[in-house]
Amino acid sequence: MVYQSYNFGSKFKELRRSKGISIEKVAKDITSKSHLSNWKNGKATLDITVFVKLLSRINIQPAEFFKIMRFMNYTHILMTLLKCMLI
Repeated sequence: MVYQSYNFGSKFKELRRSKGISIEKVAKDITSKSHLSNWKNGKATLDITVFVKLLSRINIQPAEFFKIMRFMNYTHILMTLLKCMLI
């Protein structure tokens, strides 16, 4: 499942920087720095499994991220994403 960014990339960058974690450290063994940068700028999509791994790398749970993004029904979104990961 490919996941549209919905400004997730910009928020991810903001959170990553606030924790003092470099893009190199976040991307290592998960994706390339250039792909991460393209995602942040809305020029690329990100597979949901990659997205969850990146969140883990900055110590943020998916539910917390969706809450930060102020999704009204983030629990439903999270459950849908987790089901996709299990398939």
